[in-house]
Amino acid sequence: MEETNPHPRVLAIVQARMGSCRLPGKPLLSLGNSTIIEQTLHRIRAAEIVSEIVVAIPSHPENRPLLQLCRKQNIPCFAYEGSEEDVLSRLLQAATTFHADVIVRAFACDPLLEPKMLWAATRYQLDTDMDIVTVGRLPEGTACEVMPLRTLIHLDSFCKSREDREEVTSFLWRHRELFDCAILPAPLSLRMPGIRLRVQTEEDYELLRWIFSTVAPRPNGLIAVRDVLDRLLHHTEQLHKAIGSYAVVHDPKAA
Repeated sequence: MEETNPHPRVLAIVQARMGSCRLPGKPLLSLGNSTIIEQTLHRIRAAEIVSEIVVAIPSHPENRPLLQLCRKQNIPCFAYEGSEEDVLSRLLQAATTFHADVIVRAFACDPLLEPKMLWAATRYQLDTDMDIVTVGRLPEGTACEVMPLRTLIHLDSFCKSREDREEVTSFLWRHRELFDCAILPAPLSLRMPGIRLRVQTEEDYELLRWIFSTVAPRPNGLIAVRDVLDRLLHHTEQLHKAIGSYAVVHDPKAA
């Protein structure tokens, strides 16, 4: 029987790159009082359950501004030397380099990532040792995936196609019979999976800029996702943009 590490090292790996075809340079676009990626990093820290945060980027020179930002913020940055499309290898090498036992997979383009749901998914994985844990039926861009290192190792051996290696966990979700998977229920107040709060297009960015300019942060300095949803429900035009964006671009694995 495999021994359980009594003090597992939880590493949040944030996928980031500057070379998006739909919105180039999106991680460093201004949002609120900082940038998109800084908002994401701030929310991961707020979960208070990860041991360390690492930003994982392709080594292409265009990503140098991300490396510089990480140095300025004193955040480790892992530059992957292989194919930009092989995100699975990028994550696995970052995880092994930084000695992760458990990985929280997050995206730089998710500035409304929900810290409480990140904490809940991570706590559940630590308590149960599931192969992957996420929270279901949340707005797109507010959830994360939590998995032990062995899951990435197994996926590295299973995933042969370019698409599966770029998507990282798509093979796992198609073949749940091979893995112990947990999808936790979202709180009723957050169950709006048809809403998109991820930045991938100019339209997404304009919506998030509106949100950050109109929704007041809570005392902890963070904008609450439930406040965002409440505001959207009272502003039909913006709500239609959030739903319409989801309908047009529904792929959550683009970082």
